[in-house]
Amino acid sequence: MNPKLYQWLIGCFAAVGSFTFGYDLGVIAEILPALQGVDGFNPDSNTQGLITSLLSVGAFCGAFFASWLADAIGRRGTILAATILFCFGAALQCGSRNNGFLMGGRFVTGGGIGIYCMIVPLYQAEIAHPSIRGYLTALQQLFLGLGGLTSSWIGYGCYVHLSGEIRFRLPLGLQIAPAAVLGCFIYMFPESPRYLMQKDRREDALQTLANLHAQGDINNPMVLSQIAEIGEHMAAARSTGNPWKEMVATKANRRRLFIGITIQAATQMTGGSAISYFLPEIYDLMGFSTSRSLLINSISSIIALVGEISCMLLVDRLGRRWPLIIGSIVMSITFIIGAILMVKFPADQPNNAAHWGFTVVTWVFSFTYASTAGTISWVYPSEIFSNSSRSKSVAVTTMMSFAFSTFVSQVTPIALENIGWRYYILYVVTNLTNGLTFWALFPETSGIPIEEMDNLFSESPIFVPLSKWTPAGDGHKTELEVRTEKQEAMMNQTVAQED
Repeated sequence: MNPKLYQWLIGCFAAVGSFTFGYDLGVIAEILPALQGVDGFNPDSNTQGLITSLLSVGAFCGAFFASWLADAIGRRGTILAATILFCFGAALQCGSRNNGFLMGGRFVTGGGIGIYCMIVPLYQAEIAHPSIRGYLTALQQLFLGLGGLTSSWIGYGCYVHLSGEIRFRLPLGLQIAPAAVLGCFIYMFPESPRYLMQKDRREDALQTLANLHAQGDINNPMVLSQIAEIGEHMAAARSTGNPWKEMVATKANRRRLFIGITIQAATQMTGGSAISYFLPEIYDLMGFSTSRSLLINSISSIIALVGEISCMLLVDRLGRRWPLIIGSIVMSITFIIGAILMVKFPADQPNNAAHWGFTVVTWVFSFTYASTAGTISWVYPSEIFSNSSRSKSVAVTTMMSFAFSTFVSQVTPIALENIGWRYYILYVVTNLTNGLTFWALFPETSGIPIEEMDNLFSESPIFVPLSKWTPAGDGHKTELEVRTEKQEAMMNQTVAQED
């Protein structure tokens, strides 16, 4: 099998964890309306915010513990642990008898999701060649979008065609199935070679690299070069001591941690989570019915999926930096137009043309978000950190994502109820500041090997437009070209030393 196809298939299977995240994110838009009028539920705006935000609170906690799990039981073991936690929480949600029960299930499910979101892109980045690393880690957002697409249409169908408790219990119960499949089969796939080297299992790591990059040939120059390179970096990582301290031990590491935290926080402040969680409430400001807003949300999920596929196919060609900048500007414009339409055509003055305009603007936002920040926010942090602190650093950046998601989840229903269209002004401003931040501080990482990120962040200036730094190698070459060149260089160096 072609090595890159093999890597892609592994990445797809691991991304089933992201599918469950997307499903749980999307399904809440239908669950909240379906709970209205049901004995024991019938949540007000504060309770809706809690039901929504507790998923993010749980995910914050899960991401924190994932860093230890990743180094203690491996990438595959961590994915299995996330699956067990997720399935238990999903069962609690499905069988809940009141709002408190549902909140508890959301928190537990969130714990599994937090682990998934930390470990899946990390695992994908560690098995990928630089030329397809963005493509592979973008699967995180693609499968998240697939999960959202699935849940939005299931939710819409259940809301329109069912009644009573089954209307929300069925969508909540179905999410267990894909997670269970992931947990049952994850050990059929290879462990991360970097984790194996971390545990001094060099022969296992060598064979895994050979399977990933050379169809099982452990004598392939590319494989021999890569195992030597990883070994050198792991040796250096061990000498650094505590990985938590290592995250802030140097200026380059502090810079990377700041950038990783910033991109996750900035992505939550694009407005993507607010729209995903509370689209019916937003559309209510324009006079839409709940069923119509859920239908529009389902169509939005298709459009978002197209955006995610576009990003996955192009992220290694267009890079990370400029899509983030341009996407931020476009998203800000969509909120400006949306706010104007809310002011001119409120719910008590319905206008069909305005409704269509607002719908189209929302769809443009969905595509832009999915094809830029929504996807790249998972790609970028998974690739920039050093071997010595990667799992801990990715955990911290993932925690930041869920911290801001909790804020958005709790504030949005209250803000929509009290200030209406003015809430959109927040996202006009934050998207513009996001774009400026990406332009000023975020270097391009496309095609740069993970082991060269140390040089990028230590040698290039903080103000990126002034940077003239170029990588030592070309990450867009074929794996064989890259590794053969390195192996030849190593052999030449050895010969020179002997002479």
